[in-house]
Amino acid sequence: MMKKLVAFLLVLCFAFCFAGCNSDDLGLQTVKDEEQGIVEFNTVNSFDFSDFKKEHSDTAKTEGFVNTEPKEFHNKVDAKELAVKELPEGYKYNTIRIFYDRTEGIWMVAFSTETEEGEVTAKCSVCVEDSGYTRLVVEE
Repeated sequence: MMKKLVAFLLVLCFAFCFAGCNSDDLGLQTVKDEEQGIVEFNTVNSFDFSDFKKEHSDTAKTEGFVNTEPKEFHNKVDAKELAVKELPEGYKYNTIRIFYDRTEGIWMVAFSTETEEGEVTAKCSVCVEDSGYTRLVVEE
């Protein structure tokens, strides 16, 4: 009798779990702002700032930034808030991805415009130190 009760409860739990899902759900890995049409990936991936800087040395902007005052932080929300300030005026994007270099304490927020097929048509990556200073902006 106990086994049947446990089995029934498990089936009931699975039913409620599947009922909560719908076709518009992007999962916990993403957040979709329907009003602005922006998809933000919640996962913070790692990257190597030194390699990124070398790879884009000929096209990177390294001065003339907005973030020139110290503001210590350690989370992706603040990183995104500071990075948005460095976007070129009128820059349009529909996707945000966030990266972090733990060795150097630098966040990279990549704003891009992507088609429904996943093709990137424009990208602007902003690198901000944990201290709040912008280090690099790369437009692709």
